[in-house]
Amino acid sequence: MHELAIAQSIVQSVEREKARRGLGKISAVGVRIGELTDLMPEALDFGFQALIAEGDLAGCILKIDRVPVAGTCNTCHQSLTVQNLVFSCPHCYSTDLDIQSGQELEIAYLECDDGDAPLPG
Repeated sequence: MHELAIAQSIVQSVEREKARRGLGKISAVGVRIGELTDLMPEALDFGFQALIAEGDLAGCILKIDRVPVAGTCNTCHQSLTVQNLVFSCPHCYSTDLDIQSGQELEIAYLECDDGDAPLPG
């Protein structure tokens, strides 16, 4: 279950950012997870909640935004969203695709008493 290791990494990153910025209580952490990451959101949230049960982040909510697999067809140049992991263009049926999203795994923002704290980069 690699979700627990990822949850631990999220907790450590949030604690570092909280200290670096001198933030108040963190009420929520927003994460973006691509559909291709093979992560189970429920398991990630379970691990996150278990790790923060006591301490500065106790009560913090993990807000998970799933990012669909999307890209552009290199044959007809149409934008597309991959459905059901079928990697072919719905317009011309080509499989020559440039995938541009769906592999994300990032902390997008923190919600805290001091107001939302978007993360750089």
